[in-house]
Amino acid sequence: MEPYLMSEQELQKHNDLYDKADALVEEKLNANTGKKKEIRFTFKGFLLNLAVMCCVMTLVVYGVSKYSTLYPYAVTANNEVLCYVDGKASANEAVQKAVEALKADGSDVISVSVGDSFNVEKAEDINVDKVISADEAADLIVQNARENESGDGIRVVSSDVETRTFMPDPQYEKDETALAGTTVVKEEGAEGKKEVTVTYVTVNGDVEKKEDIEVKMLDEGKSAVIVKGTLGLPDGEAWETYEGDPVYNDGDDLAVTATGYAGKLNYVLGGHNIATGVDCVGFVREMYRLYGINLSSHLQSEGIGVSYSNAQPGDILCFSHHYGIYLGNGKMVHAANPKADVCVSGVGAGGKLIGVRRIVTR
Repeated sequence: MEPYLMSEQELQKHNDLYDKADALVEEKLNANTGKKKEIRFTFKGFLLNLAVMCCVMTLVVYGVSKYSTLYPYAVTANNEVLCYVDGKASANEAVQKAVEALKADGSDVISVSVGDSFNVEKAEDINVDKVISADEAADLIVQNARENESGDGIRVVSSDVETRTFMPDPQYEKDETALAGTTVVKEEGAEGKKEVTVTYVTVNGDVEKKEDIEVKMLDEGKSAVIVKGTLGLPDGEAWETYEGDPVYNDGDDLAVTATGYAGKLNYVLGGHNIATGVDCVGFVREMYRLYGINLSSHLQSEGIGVSYSNAQPGDILCFSHHYGIYLGNGKMVHAANPKADVCVSGVGAGGKLIGVRRIVTR
């Protein structure tokens, strides 16, 4: 919209009206006082005086406000003054910096509350001994808070977002031919990744509570596949979680375990280590050792004697110059010789049978 401009005639008419108003005001004042003293009171002057008064009042209000803001503030703890700062703004700045130092590292402040022992208020007197900076005041607040052992003080609730890696729970497969407690990794797993929102509650700088409140999955990872044995699993144990030594329950377990070494374990004269090789005595002793049973080299004197007709899987077959482990049905597993190594044979392959020994543990 274009601005409206008065013509010269309109402007003159406008000024004449102001002059008439001034004359009426002056005439009224003279009539009321009855004095000849000339008083010059114009409508234009009234407006000017009003404007001046408004400016003065504005300056007064600003000055009072500025003075109030700069009034010293006292920071107190346990009813004792820690320090003075040069105004409310400095006091607020000191508290904010103290809170930043007392919150959990790297977190964002959600809320702050203070106990009865801590306070910030206008000083009782403008003339105080010493006024310090907001940074210095913040250091004093933090120091006092950390030394406060009453549990009362500055309580800060804050939050942070963390990225964490994790390994998914493995998947287990059962192997009934392997010893309990043994594990074989069939498939390797891979780490996953998740984003976790965490809240902290600190009191005087000490974290009193940490809680995961939200989890966002970034990568689910991959579960490892682990094969676990069940032979010799103690009563009441779950095969998926058992990590101890196998327990010798009966000869069936041992017979199955020993058969698993057929064709895989070398014959070594005098050998007694399944990693490097065994002879007939060493093989029997090592199979029992897997179940926590230590036998001497004099196998014919171990355990109790039973007749061959009552022999059970796991029993020790004693020959004139050889030893083996009975499997049942006329079969045995033994460290035969350097050519056959550990193998399964008929009982007759051992030569003359002179005894059967059964190991009893309970």
